[in-house]
Amino acid sequence: MYLRKAIRIKVPDDRRRDPASAEAALLEVLKKISIDALEKRYRLAGPATGLCASDEERCVAANLYVTPEEWQRLVHARRHETADWRIVANPSIAPLSVWTPALQGGGTFGDQTGALAALAATPSSDFGAGVNVAVIDFGIDETWLQRYRKGQKIEGGWPRKTHDDRNGYAMPGHPPLPLGLSKPSDHAHMIVRNILSIAPAVRIFDVPLLPETTLGPPGVQDAESMFLRILKEIREGKQDEIESIRPETTLPSGPWILCNAWGVLDPFRDPEFAPYWRCRDHSLLRIVEELSKARVAERNPIDVVFAAGNCGLPGAQPRCAEMASGPGVSIHGANAHEAVLTVGAARVDGLPIGGSAVGPGILAGSQATPSHPDFGQDSWAEKPDVCA
Repeated sequence: MYLRKAIRIKVPDDRRRDPASAEAALLEVLKKISIDALEKRYRLAGPATGLCASDEERCVAANLYVTPEEWQRLVHARRHETADWRIVANPSIAPLSVWTPALQGGGTFGDQTGALAALAATPSSDFGAGVNVAVIDFGIDETWLQRYRKGQKIEGGWPRKTHDDRNGYAMPGHPPLPLGLSKPSDHAHMIVRNILSIAPAVRIFDVPLLPETTLGPPGVQDAESMFLRILKEIREGKQDEIESIRPETTLPSGPWILCNAWGVLDPFRDPEFAPYWRCRDHSLLRIVEELSKARVAERNPIDVVFAAGNCGLPGAQPRCAEMASGPGVSIHGANAHEAVLTVGAARVDGLPIGGSAVGPGILAGSQATPSHPDFGQDSWAEKPDVCA
């Protein structure tokens, strides 16, 4: 059980708009109640003079996620110390029950049987027949897939242009080795296991789009190029020849699901992602919207699925940017688009999983960037659409 509590912290006026200074002040408060800063159970809410006791005071607001015991320690510390911070009474902020694997450990990971029972899911062996699922991730090892389920195969996929693997391409069924690791990532395998547990008869296609660094999303241009190819070739019912790599290939008919279990954790780390973060007019988002339009207008309809992300609080991944963590800011880019199905995470017993990004999703008008947001053009989507 975590309580979501608001506090305000007094800082010098000339420093309160500096995120580093504000965060340093907040960390001093966290030390008083023995919360490890690495757990990231907090979110700065920005300058907030309206929360101060008088117009002369300057402060920043922050939200904390604390246990009842930690909250009592915080209250006790405030009563017995002369600190430049105050608790903000806010009865509208209710207790938040959440389970966070990074903080509490154990739990119900791996309980696929329990999850299926909770969903009342009893799929027949032919459920999903005729449906094509493209897993857009680090790549699927076909040898692993055949070991996991005898007779299961990768029906095809879309190679990714690279400079490090198999004649310049990362090929479906043969994931490239991530830098610094001794074996390929098994992230895509987790997704495939979940898909086949619900729909054992689907056709699996492999799209090894994510880069070998494992530290970030694909480049914007790589993603745009891949999605355009997928859209074009599904519409045409065939894949173009890639010289010395793959002949022209016929694609099966039927509906398609594009499964994207990735997102941008830190849109401020790379200038390439600044406009993508929340600008609905970004070229990649226009392509995603075009893919989703094919859901009703095409002979082979396409559904696009994105993960909500791992920047929810408490328990956001350490790589998540502070300004892109927590409710209202952690689902963005394609993951926030109303045309896609956005999937969050919950335990088998229905308890929310800390770290799973929390909506609403945010996209803004054409002029918005993280450094110069145009709040007048913000639009919000109720996200995630479903938790599983």
